[in-house]
Amino acid sequence: MTTTPEVSPRLLAAAEFYRANFAWDVEIGERTLALRLTAGTAAFSVPFQAKNQRFLSENAAISRCPLILTPGAHFRVHALVDASDFVIPDQDLPDDVHFHRPLSKVLLPPTVGARGAVRWLREPSTKERWLPLASGVFAALSRSNRRLSGYRRRTWRDQDGLS
Repeated sequence: MTTTPEVSPRLLAAAEFYRANFAWDVEIGERTLALRLTAGTAAFSVPFQAKNQRFLSENAAISRCPLILTPGAHFRVHALVDASDFVIPDQDLPDDVHFHRPLSKVLLPPTVGARGAVRWLREPSTKERWLPLASGVFAALSRSNRRLSGYRRRTWRDQDGLS
């Protein structure tokens, strides 16, 4: 007879908090807590780099998003959004931007993995339970990506001596 591993009381308390305050569909694993993205909830993720930090904190569309830092081989920032009326094919996404559609899962704090702890960069507010619209966040990410890719193209041309 196998025994079921015991779930951490911290995970149970966090799951209850997310369910009670935000009505999120939370899945509890042995050592993980995951948000199941439902019909109206989705997430954009971008690499966590120094050049993105200021953009994530100062952009009006993104400044209202709950932001989750997920460790891994490459750390990523997940921005939770309301995607009720948002449809976009993967080929239309900017470079390095992933769109996590409903039925996907996003790890939530206080999950701790082999590469570190999942943590909030911007916690959700119990006073403002609504997520920002995906279309506004997508537009902000697209503008930022165009600006950065234009800079990269100029830099590559300059390095090749073609400018």
